[in-house]
Amino acid sequence: MYQAKVSAQRPRLRHAVVPVFVAFLVGALHALPGDEIAHASWLDALQADKFIHLGLFAVLAHSMLVGLGKSGMMERGRWFVLAGCVLSGLLLEWMQGAFCAGRYADGWDVLADALGVGVAWLSFRWVYRVWPGEG
Repeated sequence: MYQAKVSAQRPRLRHAVVPVFVAFLVGALHALPGDEIAHASWLDALQADKFIHLGLFAVLAHSMLVGLGKSGMMERGRWFVLAGCVLSGLLLEWMQGAFCAGRYADGWDVLADALGVGVAWLSFRWVYRVWPGEG
């Protein structure tokens, strides 16, 4: 029992491995030049990129929430994770429009990113039933 208390107060590096990997993946995908992305008319018509944004940010936020839960920092950090993921989506879209050749910032992509964070929050609550520390 004492070991659990000590580990809950000291975050472990291993809890950050997956969220850091996913964050680098999301950043790298946003940095791809526009001419290197394959375009298919039927995918463009379905707005498939919005579902990709939603899925990537859902995986990112969910992995961060799991890492926080395992490190015992959920009480202090869950709202920072959720707000940070939404703000990073906004920042990545701005940077994509400003610095990536053939790419532009899209408000609908930012909305899809934010919805992905919401999906992560709901899926985390569903999988773990309640936030740690709540009745």
